[in-house]
Amino acid sequence: MTATDPIKDAVTQARQRQILEAAVTVFAEKGYHRATIRDIARTAGIADGTIYNYFKNKQDVMMNVVLQMAEVSSLMEDVLQAAQTMTPAQLLAMVFQNRLRTLRKNLPLTRAIFPQVVTDSELQQMFFEELLLPNMEKGEAVFQAYRDRHQLGGADPKMIVRGLFSVIFGTIMMALLGDTFILDDTDAFSEQMTDIFLHGLNLDQPEREQ
Repeated sequence: MTATDPIKDAVTQARQRQILEAAVTVFAEKGYHRATIRDIARTAGIADGTIYNYFKNKQDVMMNVVLQMAEVSSLMEDVLQAAQTMTPAQLLAMVFQNRLRTLRKNLPLTRAIFPQVVTDSELQQMFFEELLLPNMEKGEAVFQAYRDRHQLGGADPKMIVRGLFSVIFGTIMMALLGDTFILDDTDAFSEQMTDIFLHGLNLDQPEREQ
């Protein structure tokens, strides 16, 4: 196994952060398509070619901005740990709250770059393969474990995860279109969405006590 150089790794990580912070500024000001590697380099205070030592191209920079902004890695670490002790309802509420708070924090940047991700075919593929698919698979494993412990009934983990992602992305689209009502009280929205997600509207049942 090749030994790593902690000093070199720290320098690399610092440079990557510098580039991504510059990219966030440029993408927010110009949008993805109008932004150039030269714009990002100038904002970061480095030579154009330096960026290619850390990222393959502008799409790679964008993808890493999205990964950083979404904070999915830290969320999934929390999910995998919390699933050991939380009920499915508690876990879903935690995920909804996390996604809503992250969206509220990053709403201006999300408005600037999210439309580019869903309309650019190359970014779509990167987004699906590097962000969505790996985390859907982790989510499926979590809900399969709940099912194995008889905490989930007969629901299909693949369906649950895709339904959950659909709600989250639908929420993002609503916010981008101007409906930020859902971001005003993330706790209440998370509680309501968790209840609906788990139990449906229960129109034929009396209202449960809160």
